[in-house]
Amino acid sequence: MLKPLLKRRNSTSRRDACVCGTAELRVEGLSKSISDMDVQEIKHFVKAFLAALNIGFPIEFRTLIHPQNLDKYINKLEKDLSTLKIILEESPTPSAKRRFRELQKALHMINNEGITPLRFESLIRITSCGDDSDALIDTLKNRGRLLKEALNSLGIRVEGPKLRLDKRKGNGLHLRLLKSFNSILRKSVVYASPPSYAQIFLFPFILYRKDSQFGAGMPIGRDPFTKELIWWDPGSSTSPHIIVLGPTGSGKTTFLANTVIHFKKFIAGNVLILDIKGEYPTLLKGEGLPLKELVVGRNAGINLCRLSAGYPESWGSVALTEIISKSLSIDKDVESLLYESLDYGLRYGCPDLIGAAEDYISSHGSSYLTYRVKAVLNKIKGVSKGVDLVEEIERFVAGDREDVLILNLSGLASFEEDLTHLVVEAVARSILRVISGFSGRASGRWGLMVMDEGWMYLRKLRETLVTLLRLGRSYKIAVAFATQSPDDLSILGTAVTSSGGVLVAMSSSDPLYWRIIKSFMRLTEDECSKYPSILNVGEGIIRLSTDGKGRPFSVLRKLQPFKDLPTN
Repeated sequence: MLKPLLKRRNSTSRRDACVCGTAELRVEGLSKSISDMDVQEIKHFVKAFLAALNIGFPIEFRTLIHPQNLDKYINKLEKDLSTLKIILEESPTPSAKRRFRELQKALHMINNEGITPLRFESLIRITSCGDDSDALIDTLKNRGRLLKEALNSLGIRVEGPKLRLDKRKGNGLHLRLLKSFNSILRKSVVYASPPSYAQIFLFPFILYRKDSQFGAGMPIGRDPFTKELIWWDPGSSTSPHIIVLGPTGSGKTTFLANTVIHFKKFIAGNVLILDIKGEYPTLLKGEGLPLKELVVGRNAGINLCRLSAGYPESWGSVALTEIISKSLSIDKDVESLLYESLDYGLRYGCPDLIGAAEDYISSHGSSYLTYRVKAVLNKIKGVSKGVDLVEEIERFVAGDREDVLILNLSGLASFEEDLTHLVVEAVARSILRVISGFSGRASGRWGLMVMDEGWMYLRKLRETLVTLLRLGRSYKIAVAFATQSPDDLSILGTAVTSSGGVLVAMSSSDPLYWRIIKSFMRLTEDECSKYPSILNVGEGIIRLSTDGKGRPFSVLRKLQPFKDLPTN
């Protein structure tokens, strides 16, 4: 008699231990690239969508339809139309125009055709059962993560998964609901609008279309999957500087050119470009920017007298000697005679400082030292004639120029690399000399200094460049520095790379490249293994100071014309 009863009791215990649960994801939005598809494109998308969801477990779609309060909805609609009208008067962008037309159409449908406004909420539910609640939670979490990744890869943003456990049978004495998981069926805060063609076709798993909003600052790239703009504000960033890394042909210069365009448009700041390859006049031509190109060594040069004028009188010759010695790598004995000649020239020979220095060394020192110092002075002569670069730099720092100043160093970089070092050092020292005279934090306009192909001078001029990056942050001088080798990130130091405003790694097929920058971008091993194959030319990884880690991006190029973007 007891055996059947014991069997029945044991069977009931096993049934009591059987627990089921659900993982629910709420569709947050649909990328604009999908919303703007035509019907044929949507059909292809649906096929890819269904293929992506073939992940080995059942999925249930639920669509909740909520009628809206008509008066409240119309009031909100009219308020949004008024706001958009103001925006269009200042910035008539295509997206704002499109949104304005959509809201006008919605208001017309409600007022004239009696269409009831509805809010659509889409839920995706995964259900599973098991004997162990902990194992069930792990299963639901893993399945929810897989489904979320599949949806995100298609441009469908989802929230969750949120878990809910329930027992199948029994008195519940040994199982309790996990109170930490909130129900997904809470009141939705989604703003209702009439569905687009894409939404109608993709029901029941598309919630609503979420328009990309213009952010603060300037657009600096695009999300390659959703095609939405990535915005960055140097004023609210931990650092205003931009570090760009990538091999030849990966798109560094194109990225910097676009940065210049949008910096002028949105930040309205001054721009100085050190053009090592002579490409920027061509890249910026036709963008509506006022350009001023100075070819160093032909129609522009360094005025040594003016460069030394910002230092105390007893330090002028010391500063000039240090700049020249570091850039041209001269010996100590030559450096000593060079200092004496420059000191004499500053006291008696300005504005023809080099001529006075040559007169001095003609009557002093040995013939061998005289020859070597004259050779140094002759080199400097080659970059000392024409428009005064130091004066142009002072105008850039002061913020009183409207044009984009391009210093063409391509000729020097090809034949006289040491003179390139001299010019870059002199330009950086000029900026530091001017901002050192400021009292307190700068309150004027932002300035952007573009330093392309920085690998040419980083090792020799590191100290000056790092000082410029450190002090420029406080005086509204943003530096966009581009280089080819990931090893240069270590040379710049963690103080620059870890707190940089924008860190960009352009595409590369070299796995070693990604392993080196892994820690700088805070990437996982899985990401480092797939990026060499999925990123194309003009794409890369971008890490903003506001982001926890790097994320894929693409260069803007001509996807959105300069004239069509709004101004702040």
